Amino acid sequence: MSVEVKIWNGEGRRALAEMFARAFAQDQAMVSLVNAGQHDAVKRLSAWFEITLRAWPQAQVIVATSEGEFVGGNIFSLGNHAPPLRFLLRWFWQQWRVFGLRVPLHMVQHERRRFDIYPHKSALVVEFVAVDERARGQGLARQLFETAYHLLERPATVALETGNAQNVAIYQHMGYQVVAQYEDDQVEYCVMTKLLEKED
Repeated sequence: MSVEVKIWNGEGRRALAEMFARAFAQDQAMVSLVNAGQHDAVKRLSAWFEITLRAWPQAQVIVATSEGEFVGGNIFSLGNHAPPLRFLLRWFWQQWRVFGLRVPLHMVQHERRRFDIYPHKSALVVEFVAVDERARGQGLARQLFETAYHLLERPATVALETGNAQNVAIYQHMGYQVVAQYEDDQVEYCVMTKLLEKED
């Protein structure tokens, strides 16, 4: 499979959201955050990712495409700090219109807790990484990470969190270390960091 990895140009938002939704449909943490059930997880996650991508800076979304279709993506933040107020208000209002009050309130509470736990010197925070099922096992996730790393001046610290225990070993293999753990809505989260040295 021939794959191109690049910064997202803003096109195909719905298709990109659906790709993320399929990838996260079995992720207990994300399903919990959007208050989804097994029968409607993909639908609710797709709506959530579409709203988020509408508000997110395009320069902070990396996509992988094959034959014109999205097969992977990396949504990230530059620095460990709250987004601008304008972004938060627009995102909260759109979430509330689609999901009601519970989902955006839960997200805000989760984010506040996360910002307190994350290392404050993180130059890059990996928010969501997804690889479509048909493109897995080819090192695409690593390419998505590496493309984001190239945007940083080094040395730099990268942070992420996962509520999926299976991902911990994968990220450790990529050089990440667990620096904190916490529980939210009966989901155990691991916060992990990696130092990018100048020679990396």
